[in-house]
Amino acid sequence: MQIDALKFSENYKAYLKNYLTNFIYGEEIYFVNKAKDLLLKKAAENNFTQKIVFYITNTSNWDEIFLEVNQQGLFAVNKIIELQLEVKTIDKKITNNLNLLISKLSELASFGMNNNFLIITYPNKLDSKTSKENWYSYIKSNGLIISANLLYQNQFYNYLKQFSLDLKIKFSKDCLDYLCIKNQGNLLSATQEIEKLKLIAADDTEIIDLEYLNNILENNGLYSVFDLANNILKGNFVESVKIFKLLVEHGIQVVLILWIIAKELRDLAKILEEANISKTNVHQYVNQKVKWATKKANTIIALNRLSIEKINNLLNNIAKIDHDLKSYLSMNFIHHEIESLIYSICKKELKGEKLNVSNY
Repeated sequence: MQIDALKFSENYKAYLKNYLTNFIYGEEIYFVNKAKDLLLKKAAENNFTQKIVFYITNTSNWDEIFLEVNQQGLFAVNKIIELQLEVKTIDKKITNNLNLLISKLSELASFGMNNNFLIITYPNKLDSKTSKENWYSYIKSNGLIISANLLYQNQFYNYLKQFSLDLKIKFSKDCLDYLCIKNQGNLLSATQEIEKLKLIAADDTEIIDLEYLNNILENNGLYSVFDLANNILKGNFVESVKIFKLLVEHGIQVVLILWIIAKELRDLAKILEEANISKTNVHQYVNQKVKWATKKANTIIALNRLSIEKINNLLNNIAKIDHDLKSYLSMNFIHHEIESLIYSICKKELKGEKLNVSNY
């Protein structure tokens, strides 16, 4: 049987038969590990009490592996044999040994003597040639093959949403968007971050939104994209550029920085539009709708210098930078564009003023 790791993780009990040969492959390390853990759990339930792990490289000696497989007899124990293929490609030597190993296990199974629960893991893409090998075909017909492919963007978001609900922790949509963008498709990193937030958050927290997350991060002594957003809202250009450069140095993706800036601008535009519709003073509207005191103050400071027209122009500027980023223009050029963007948000433009970041 062959199945996608996402489906397997959602309803693994429906697919866990009494298979003794299992192969897990794919680039999504999180699902490789999760599928392996579920298989190990199944093996333990079936009284496989001993576990032996072999780390396979292109130069590995397979004699010890075959010795373990061949240990049969009255007092032989049920063993889990885990082969971790730590190679970029499955070469001819590994292929030949896998063929011999599966052939031996097949022979033992035919006599009802196989007391080995085999798990092979390969955290990489599988080439078409490997999928035609005898060992692979045997496992597909007589065992379980689990493919751990990278998730599409919407799958990534939905998985994190369900993962957090399973942990009894709820995030706002913006907060989940932030986690998705920050972790750039790295599901292992994203789930670990959610587990960490679960431990940090107060027990009576109904929902974690971006402002709550900002407050949590303020206590760790490190700059975050929220520090950048707060300083931009305050109009603190020098500090904003300093934080921007530090974030880049620490490996924060430019796409996440653009996302947080665009989100703040969209929030400002929404406040201006809704205040206008409700015929409410903007400052009063902010006091009513914005929950956190620091964010209230920074939002009012920003709205004192930014009109709806300027905000829309800034959002168009972000769209251009995003296009330039996807066009693989030099990162120095992209960084300069973002610094110019920050300047435009932080400063009131005087009539006829030309923006020149290098002057600041």
